[in-house]
Amino acid sequence: MSGVIQEAINGLKERLVRYNTAATDADFRIAADLGMEEKILTAKRMLKYITLTKKKISNVLNDLDGQTVNYVNLFPTLDREEKIEEKNEYKNFANGPEGYLTIMEEAREIIEALNENEYILEEILNNNTGQAQRQANEMNVKLPEIKLPEFSGDTKNWQSFFEEFKAAVDEQPIPDKRKMQYLKSALRNEALEIVEPYPLEAGNYKLVLDLLKNRFGDKITIRSSLHSELRKLPRANQFVPEIRKTLRKIEAIINQLKLMGENTEHQQLVLEVESKMPKKILTEIFKRKRTDPLWSLEKLLKFLDEYLKLEEDVHMLHKDFGSELNERPYQKKENREPEKYKNREPEKYNNREIYKKFKGTAMYAFQKEQKHACKFCSLSHWEDKCEKYKTKEERIKRIKELKICFKCLRNNHRSIDCKANTFCYNCKKNGHISVFCHNLYTKGQKKPNPMKNFEKFGNDFNKRKQMCLAVKENSENSENENDILIQNFANKKEIKEKDNEKTLLQVAEVKIKNPIKKKFLNVEAFFDSGCEITLLHNSTASKLGLKPIGHKEFRGIGLFNKTITVNAPIYIIDLICLNNDKINMIVRGTNDMVEYLEKIKINNRIDQMSKINIGQIETVKPEILIGADYYGLIFGNKQLKSGFLTVDTKIGNIIYGKGKISKGSENPKICQMVNTDLWWELEGLGIDIKNETEEDKFAIEHFKSNIKRENNGRYIVSWPIKENVTLADNFWISMKRLQGVWNKLNKNPEILEKYNQLFVEQAENCIIEKCEKESEIAHYIPHHCVINEEKKKVRIVFDASCRTKDGLSLNKIILRGPVLLPDICGMLLRLRTFKNLIAADVKGAFHQIAINEAQRDLTRFLWINDIKSPPTYENIVKWRFARMPFGVIAAPFLLAAVINYHIENLNSPLSVELKRGIYADNVFLCAENEIEAKQKCQKVSKIFEEAKMNLHEICSNLSGINKTFGDKELKNPIVGNSRN
Repeated sequence: MSGVIQEAINGLKERLVRYNTAATDADFRIAADLGMEEKILTAKRMLKYITLTKKKISNVLNDLDGQTVNYVNLFPTLDREEKIEEKNEYKNFANGPEGYLTIMEEAREIIEALNENEYILEEILNNNTGQAQRQANEMNVKLPEIKLPEFSGDTKNWQSFFEEFKAAVDEQPIPDKRKMQYLKSALRNEALEIVEPYPLEAGNYKLVLDLLKNRFGDKITIRSSLHSELRKLPRANQFVPEIRKTLRKIEAIINQLKLMGENTEHQQLVLEVESKMPKKILTEIFKRKRTDPLWSLEKLLKFLDEYLKLEEDVHMLHKDFGSELNERPYQKKENREPEKYKNREPEKYNNREIYKKFKGTAMYAFQKEQKHACKFCSLSHWEDKCEKYKTKEERIKRIKELKICFKCLRNNHRSIDCKANTFCYNCKKNGHISVFCHNLYTKGQKKPNPMKNFEKFGNDFNKRKQMCLAVKENSENSENENDILIQNFANKKEIKEKDNEKTLLQVAEVKIKNPIKKKFLNVEAFFDSGCEITLLHNSTASKLGLKPIGHKEFRGIGLFNKTITVNAPIYIIDLICLNNDKINMIVRGTNDMVEYLEKIKINNRIDQMSKINIGQIETVKPEILIGADYYGLIFGNKQLKSGFLTVDTKIGNIIYGKGKISKGSENPKICQMVNTDLWWELEGLGIDIKNETEEDKFAIEHFKSNIKRENNGRYIVSWPIKENVTLADNFWISMKRLQGVWNKLNKNPEILEKYNQLFVEQAENCIIEKCEKESEIAHYIPHHCVINEEKKKVRIVFDASCRTKDGLSLNKIILRGPVLLPDICGMLLRLRTFKNLIAADVKGAFHQIAINEAQRDLTRFLWINDIKSPPTYENIVKWRFARMPFGVIAAPFLLAAVINYHIENLNSPLSVELKRGIYADNVFLCAENEIEAKQKCQKVSKIFEEAKMNLHEICSNLSGINKTFGDKELKNPIVGNSRN
């Protein structure tokens, strides 16, 4: 049953092995004899390669994680024997040297190594870019090389791209074949896809250039894109640099619109620009508007530029003079506490920034003569250069002796109250100061030169150690307020005594078991109800012979409120209780655990332990941390039906632990309000006002700019897709739904045959077509069977609202479009006034409109090759719609829009009557007599035939019409209502 999943995993595994091998074999060394510019270019190329490789490996890892979840979710659906068999098969398939989990772990190590190489390359660029720039400034003989522009298919960038390309390539006296080569190298994404099918031949250059101009150079499309970009600009905040940045973007868009010949002096653009400004700017704008009746967009932009320039000039002048506020921290006042004004000083780059301030003032002249004294030995050097206290342990001990802050090395306050932003001057990272930087304690005491030591990496990668999350309670009355920080810097915790009292955490020895190999191990456990999950040391998991069932990311808060994210393996273990009961636990693996904790040796007579001697206290290192998810089960607290635990305390009952929470809730008042609202809507039928939204306007513009027509007259439309949305792969969801449909239909072979025949007929009529090749953008629509018992008719219903794992569906990413149908109430009343009525229906209306070739893979679906066999990966056929399917949210809008478009472009006196007489795929006409009715039927049928649409089920109250055109005698309901 897992064959389909294994096949998918094998394909991904082979791809990951290729990526791993390529990354491992890559040589990132930079030759020392290269020139400065060549070194920089080489480093940039390497950085680009690293970025692309990391992205490719990460994408495959994400896909493999998804398939692992599918594999694990398969087990609960199996019976006992199948489950054992599948688990053994999974063990052999996933683990071992060639197992995909092992290869995934190697890939993660490769990403870590790539990150290290990326860091070194960036340092090379930072160190050499400045030097290269100085050399370039000295060489004024040669002009800088102009880089060929790139174009990825964004219409608003087409004009600038083409102008640059024309000057650099198109107008140069070189062969067309070479121009074609340059053009192809400058294109990306959609633009490259258009050019890709054409060989590199001289004759194709002009043809390809014209194709690109027609596709991306349409002025209407570019204008729409620019207006859309202007609308999407976020409102600027109150800070002047952000307002200036927003204004530059607005001016760029306005200038592009002017270059395209658009009149920008209208109120709509003025309001659009004003909406991007903060409140304080709007106040000034409205003051100006009241005094200037001829306010325009040009005046608005000029005012904004002058206003911002004034603010910028004042800021620069204020900065040059120096503010008295900046000098106040040095001017002690009697009514100000020393601790308060010290905390206001900037703590940056380990307090060195303090001595760099106030240049150009008398205070600075006095300060710069003073040299910094080391806090440890009082000599003139910085603390991280201290030779007397070299090691981390010596510096920790010295800080405790001096009773100064661990974060800023100042006195008069505790570390826990310190508000300094810790930043390391050596490694440029947050979370610690230079005194405790790990770079100081590596071999040689020096940071390696990246140009000399930048060597090729192989399969042996050193993993970066993550900081362990340990939480320790800090007492207000503690003798040394820095104890909370010592845990993170020292390797071993010191045992302290204070007034013969000690606070102990919950630590005990427990027995855990590997549920598969039946292997036992006694380990120390730390019970922490403040942790949501249970952690197990990876070394302990190895001793037990545990294999991870998967990997999952989780986040935690470490030192100084720093958030870390860890991708941890997941294990399953059994915890053995005293009565030989066992608790099955799902735990996360980690390479770090809390440091040494204290516990008391317990003898057999615990009730007689009235006194505890210091000798009974032992220091142990926990190997498992039991969190709130299993904490209450072990302590015997009462478990609720929801899975949560409850404990009775002196302040009342407390509920905690892991359990299920219902997402739904009932509120009868809200239901009543909805029903009342619906009642009033029905009362107001026919008189409500429909407001057109921005999305509706966009859908209409999109339809008008993308509608095309085939040579035979059939219309081609494109789905109005929302911007910046992508659909995740839902192949397996559609596959699972197909299996359910087949299992149901297989019980009635006659219905199954009819259902299959519908697909055969649609393929014969070119409504659907087979998918000949794979596509990067593909979405599969599940379907099911609906049976009309009265008519004995079978229908296929497609579910375009089926969600993927990211919560999106095809109907979620496609705009619905405006409702173009006339009011049903007015339509029915108007039909009653006709003396003679003719009604008809457009046969298969939705299936008569073609879908744009580029978007057909969004409407894929699966069906079976041999309907007598169950659906498997080998027994399925991938289809896609060539015509518009019913069930997609935009289909009604596109149908109405196509019919209206076709009628509006007619040169016929029937155009007005037809437009008023169409409701969805129903057509209604009136006639004074039978002769006029026949003429109208013939003309209207011909009009629809021109669009490859056929009218059928024509009926009328005139018997001659029914005999000539129809086959039903007044049996057709009029929009669902019978008419006599």
